[in-house]
Amino acid sequence: MAALADVVRRLVDLTVTCDVPADEVQSIVHELQASADRLAQHVPTPPHARYLVAPAPAGSDPATMHDSMPYDVVIGRYNPLALPLALEATARGARGTGRFTKPYEGGPGWVHGAVIAADSSPCGSGVRRASTRSVSSKPGSTIATATGS
Repeated sequence: MAALADVVRRLVDLTVTCDVPADEVQSIVHELQASADRLAQHVPTPPHARYLVAPAPAGSDPATMHDSMPYDVVIGRYNPLALPLALEATARGARGTGRFTKPYEGGPGWVHGAVIAADSSPCGSGVRRASTRSVSSKPGSTIATATGS
């Protein structure tokens, strides 16, 4: 599922950065629609659980958060809307590291503030108090969020 999410993220990136000739758009749309129809055949009823394993208390263990919420819109490695965000435990709490690309852009050349806020929250949600945060708002930049417990 992670590979599928990565390909969809790539499609999103290409959609907002390509300059496809108008005469090719319909052909590409047709191919993508066929792929979407094929995937739709594999959607279970009822849908799979949002949480695969019980998270640690208050989501305090970043490894557990990552494993328990693979479809989460912010940290889910199986959710193509989520910035690929690596979570790790540190002596001070948790650290999330990811790379913003063009689809996360707000104003020209800058990462959208709401995206920064959303991607800063997974580490902060599992701990008691934030101690440091380092964020670059340029697309293609790395975000590193550290939180203390």
